[in-house]
Amino acid sequence: RRTTVPTSVGCQQVFAMYVDDRMDRVWSGHEGGHLKMWDGATGNQLAQGRVCLSVLHCMDSTSPNTMWVGSSKGNIRIVEAYEEEQIILSGEKVVQWKLVVKEQ
Repeated sequence: RRTTVPTSVGCQQVFAMYVDDRMDRVWSGHEGGHLKMWDGATGNQLAQGRVCLSVLHCMDSTSPNTMWVGSSKGNIRIVEAYEEEQIILSGEKVVQWKLVVKEQ
């Protein structure tokens, strides 16, 4: 299977990437400590957040929606993705994701 991410998304340079087949998610680590989560089937960006101050160089997952990331300055963070359901006026349900760094 091949997914194309639109170039109009304006991605920063990617330094690390992880494919989570369990949840059909792709995670990307960027300069400036930014982490992004993508839908592996559609290529849509689901969430993004700044999880540290330096480049993310490595990442691994131990459970669904949880990512361990390592930065160029030696910092290690555990980041969890949470679903936040919202109902818009038409009654349609929309799911948004939020990235949260766990306290260590």
